[in-house]
Amino acid sequence: MPYLSVVRTISLSLSILAALNWGLVGVANFDLVTYVLGVGSPLGRCIYLLMGCAGFLLAVDAFYCKSSCTKTNS
Repeated sequence: MPYLSVVRTISLSLSILAALNWGLVGVANFDLVTYVLGVGSPLGRCIYLLMGCAGFLLAVDAFYCKSSCTKTNS
């Protein structure tokens, strides 16, 4: 299904962005999203929401795919 491939790609990209952002927060106390979009920006809140949803979708996909995506040698 091409739709699922696009959703996974977008989710993966957002999750990587989130991981890099939190890495910067942990290492340098620098929040890239807040720096670019401003403190309390509605767009910034949307970005954080999308990052959270992307992580959730990837987690669900990983758990469901673990049982249904394994290949059997028959």
